[in-house]
Amino acid sequence: MDSHAFLHRLVFVSAILLAAKIATFGHSTVHPVGLTISKAGVQPGYVIFGAPDGHAYVIDVKGNVAEKWSAPEPGSELQYARPLANGNLLAQVRSAKSVVGAAGADSVIEITQDDRIVWKYTDNTRFLHHDMERRSNGNTLLVCSKDLDAPQISRKRITDDCLIEVDPTGKIVWEWQTADHI
Repeated sequence: MDSHAFLHRLVFVSAILLAAKIATFGHSTVHPVGLTISKAGVQPGYVIFGAPDGHAYVIDVKGNVAEKWSAPEPGSELQYARPLANGNLLAQVRSAKSVVGAAGADSVIEITQDDRIVWKYTDNTRFLHHDMERRSNGNTLLVCSKDLDAPQISRKRITDDCLIEVDPTGKIVWEWQTADHI
């Protein structure tokens, strides 16, 4: 083997080894799981959250589970969750067959502590997201987005943020759309 061919092979092998070494710097192979506490920011009380495992949890400041609710069907997720005064949970549900994005829901449920659904609102035209509030009159206020035509804003169809108020029967009794105010 001549020195020129040897040099080419040496450079090639060195480049491969260097690339393999650099690739190991790109990401961690250890992914810690659990609760991280910022002691300076901890306040007494509980935190409620929906998790991708299909449950909503209430945890204390040490990460102990105080309450747990389950999603209504396999593969669905309880997302944004809000405790109600009666002990039930108001939660957005992203079903397993949902076509809305990962941060959105296609229904909202009120669920008891033993996972019985006592109220449900499903919307096939809106993408429910981020927050909701049960009002003192029994209606539920929901943040949502809706695809619509708004020629004053765009020649193309847009996704517009909206608020809706739904009565206990699931009827929309009030709606506010951003596009109406631009």
